[in-house]
Amino acid sequence: MGKEDFYCYLQICNFFIEEIETPDLDENPGIIQIFMDACDSVSSKGIIGKLYKRFMSMNKNSTDYIKQRREKEASIAILEEVWLQLWKNKFSTTNYFLWQDCCWKNLIRFFITPNQKSRSSGSQVSCRWECGVVSADFFQVFWSCPNLKTFKKEVEQLISETLDVALDFSFISMYLGKLPEGLSKRDTYLLKIFMVANKNHQIIKCWLQQNPPTLKLFINIINSIHSMETLTFTLRLQKEKRNEYWEKWDFHRHRDSTLLYIRNFNLHTMCCVVHLLLLRSAVLVAFCNCNRPGPHLSCVHI
Repeated sequence: MGKEDFYCYLQICNFFIEEIETPDLDENPGIIQIFMDACDSVSSKGIIGKLYKRFMSMNKNSTDYIKQRREKEASIAILEEVWLQLWKNKFSTTNYFLWQDCCWKNLIRFFITPNQKSRSSGSQVSCRWECGVVSADFFQVFWSCPNLKTFKKEVEQLISETLDVALDFSFISMYLGKLPEGLSKRDTYLLKIFMVANKNHQIIKCWLQQNPPTLKLFINIINSIHSMETLTFTLRLQKEKRNEYWEKWDFHRHRDSTLLYIRNFNLHTMCCVVHLLLLRSAVLVAFCNCNRPGPHLSCVHI
């Protein structure tokens, strides 16, 4: 090793020992050994991956405090393996990073709630959906607010009709993302899409608004994800996989379009029939007036 490289090596060692890891290097090879192996090796292949894995193994941060707050607010108990699975599900929801980021923000409690604003400002802040609750916490704003009841029922009905399976629509399942057992792969994929759309409506679309979300907005978000996922599957030459995963949603959407067309057609037909009946009645009245003796306003005699 040259003098310049050796000097850089000493600098890295000093920074690592003081800022990142304790001086005890006998526990396992660690970062220092990775640098030493890199200097001895001709090829640098795999060094970045090894460094990343090592840094991740040294990460002492924990999300247990978030789990405890979730359990306290919702009065539920979340098992450790379930909590770990919830985080894994967030990054396998879609192929689009925007929706994955939305899932992460919801699970980690990224957003400032009225309860937090109340403590920082010293004044009581009401729930943004104007339900009358002051200093509302995360669970109140995103799940238990009475003004969200209609929207939640409509979403539950839509999901049940689309997937045609019995599901648990509790907070830990529908909002946090606990997936039911025994669900097929394509149903699991589509259910995770529904979950992220259910959370996204409040984050990106309605977070700064006072009106509760609507089913129309929920459907628009799903269609937006549908377009991005279709593009991704097409670029990956996986169109058959896309058709399999989105088959039930395509069927539901086309069925609703057909029903809407039939409803509009029937309404138009009914209006035409009523118009014809009214016209027929007018003709009959005019004909009867013409057959009566004497002058008539509706019939002129020459």
